[in-house]
Amino acid sequence: MVDDAVRELMCAPENELLHTPVGEPSLPWKDTWYFSLFDEANGVHLNMHMTVSANRTPNTRVSVGVRAGARERVVVRREEGTHSDAAIGNSLARVEFVNLSWADDHTVRWMAEADDFSFDVTVTGVHIAPFFDVLFPGVNPTGKLGHSYSHVEQVIRGRGTLRWADGTEQAVDGFGWRDRGWGRRKSELSFDSGYDLLAGITPDGSAFALTGMRNIEHGRDAELPIYGFLTDGESVVPAVSGIYHKDSMSFPARVDLEFADGRRVSGTQVRRTSTLGTPFHEAEPELVGIAHGARDYYAVLAAADGSEFGVFSNEGHMLRVDVTRGGKFFHQ
Repeated sequence: MVDDAVRELMCAPENELLHTPVGEPSLPWKDTWYFSLFDEANGVHLNMHMTVSANRTPNTRVSVGVRAGARERVVVRREEGTHSDAAIGNSLARVEFVNLSWADDHTVRWMAEADDFSFDVTVTGVHIAPFFDVLFPGVNPTGKLGHSYSHVEQVIRGRGTLRWADGTEQAVDGFGWRDRGWGRRKSELSFDSGYDLLAGITPDGSAFALTGMRNIEHGRDAELPIYGFLTDGESVVPAVSGIYHKDSMSFPARVDLEFADGRRVSGTQVRRTSTLGTPFHEAEPELVGIAHGARDYYAVLAAADGSEFGVFSNEGHMLRVDVTRGGKFFHQ
């Protein structure tokens, strides 16, 4: 049961839908959705980044990646989208809204249709998705310099079917991560660093996530903000200290995080499981390009007692191995 204090940390359900643009009109207004899902047993890895731009034509850009064994495809399509309170997307992919709560019954239907593959997956949340504007005030641009960004993210599970044009069908039953963002922003101008993401489901069933990223309101010389949370369905607590190391191939290698209530998430890599490219936007050589070449990485970690748990990570040109070194854990 979610109490009132935790409910105040949660995002409003309607924030899954398109927003009405506000703020500085010289900057692009973007609503974005990102999904990543991996099923180790069936060897299927799916991801999608979708941007709906209020002041750009065509208004909807979607990139979809699929990896299944030796098969790997990444498709990008920009065109006018079809959007309503029931579904968002274009002819490549869409998200249908089934039940909106940002708790463990938050449910969407995620579908894609490319020339040589299609998939249909029902995605549900794992415990509570905190609203970063409340849990981590100031960690994202607030509008002081015209740039703004609101953000909610959730660890997810997904179940469905991947189909190939040759008639092959593969079941999908995995876990992963998703986020939802909106605001006046251009990644290379609104953020003053690359980023690293980490998330997973612990052996006891709790869900956690961690991010390292700095926005322009912090200043170039500011410590890198590190911000994360742990949720068990009844509570949401921020990360207050810890380490996150990657191996030489950028897969998560070691994690030891402490949260505000004293709980810890710790593990060491026992195997790498999957990686897949995630083209967030087209490269612009005159800019830094913090995210156009981002990638998903999945690995399995083992806790001190030997119990194993899968983790997701994604990096957008952070290129850090000791991710938390020199950073400052940022929380309310």
